[in-house]
Amino acid sequence: NINTETWDLLPSLNLTYSINTKNNLRFAAFQTVARPEFREIAPFQFFDYESNYGVSGNPDLKRTKITNLDLRYEIYPAAGEAFTLGVFYKNFKDPIEFRLDPGSNADRRLYFYQNASNANTYGAELEIRKNLDFLNNGNKVLANMTAFGNFTYLFSDVSFPDASSAGQAVSSNRPIQGQSPYLVNAGLQYSSDKLFNMTLLYNKIGPRLALVGNSEFPDIYERP
Repeated sequence: NINTETWDLLPSLNLTYSINTKNNLRFAAFQTVARPEFREIAPFQFFDYESNYGVSGNPDLKRTKITNLDLRYEIYPAAGEAFTLGVFYKNFKDPIEFRLDPGSNADRRLYFYQNASNANTYGAELEIRKNLDFLNNGNKVLANMTAFGNFTYLFSDVSFPDASSAGQAVSSNRPIQGQSPYLVNAGLQYSSDKLFNMTLLYNKIGPRLALVGNSEFPDIYERP
C-alpha cells in the first residue's frame, strides 16, 4: 500500500482579443499536474522481455506540476476553416524520467523512474484546416473534402540532482526523455451529407530519447 495525498491549486486564465470577425489573438496561462502511474511507483522489479531489461518502480516519486503559457494568432477564412500560428512554453517541476540505474552492468541493465529537478519545453506550432472546394468550384466531391494538418517544432532541456554533484541540480544538454523535437500530423477528411465520413491520417515524430544512459551505457533514441 502506498498512500499519497497532494492538494494542488490549478488556476487558469484565457484571454481572447477579437481583431475582427475572422482574426483572433489568444493568450492562455494555466497549471496542470501529471501523477505517477501504478508501475512507476510499484516497489518491486519486473523484467521487460521485449526490450530485455529490468524495470523498477519508485515509491518516492512526486507528482509533476506543469506551468503552461500559450500565445496564438488565429485566422478563420470561412466556416470550418482555420489558420493558426502559436508559440508556447512549459515548465515542469519534478518531471518523471525513465533512467538507467547506476547499478546496471553489461549482463543486466536495470531502469527506474526518478524525478528530475526541473525541465522546460518551448516551441512553435502551425495549424491549418482548409476545404478543397476552391480547387474545382462546383465539384461536390471536393466540396465535401477538407485538408488539415499541424507542425510543431520545439526545444527542451532538463536538470536533475545526482549524487556526484552533492544533490545539487545539474543542467543537462539533452532533451527531456520521451520528448520529440518535432511533430507532424496531416490528414484528409471526406464528409458525405448522408452516407459516411472517411479520414486519411499521417503522423510522424522526430527522434526522441527513449532510454537515458550514463557514462558506461549510451542514450538510446527512438527513430522517426
